[in-house]
Amino acid sequence: MQKNVARRQFLQRVAAGSGVLAASGTRAAAEDKFLTSAKLDNFELYYELHGDGPSVVFAHGAGGTHMSWWQQVPVLAQRYKCITIDHRTFGYSRDVKGGPGRRAFVQDLKGLLDQLGILWLVNPWVARRSWASHWRIPIASAR
Repeated sequence: MQKNVARRQFLQRVAAGSGVLAASGTRAAAEDKFLTSAKLDNFELYYELHGDGPSVVFAHGAGGTHMSWWQQVPVLAQRYKCITIDHRTFGYSRDVKGGPGRRAFVQDLKGLLDQLGILWLVNPWVARRSWASHWRIPIASAR
């Protein structure tokens, strides 16, 4: 019995990291504590904030979620404000019907930074993975 419980907990952690739990509507305990959303027009962008200091945004790659950075955030949050996001169509950030999909990633990030009061022309730094790296940083091109 104990082996099955440990296996189930392991699979839940893997599923949470890959966005499967987001699709099922189930949230992990840490997500209940930290995960929040920003209303951007008719769309909700889910994100987490950790730490204080200069801002660093973590943009996951294809198949990722805000949880993709679970190893980096605890260390960097000691000196920086870490912002992890679920891009539109990933994790909890469901796109609106007929929505723009990933074409809106830069606008979504700009909208979030505006709501958080972060000056996006001089700040933040952006950590990116896979296809997210095609963004032209700084995101000033979004204006």
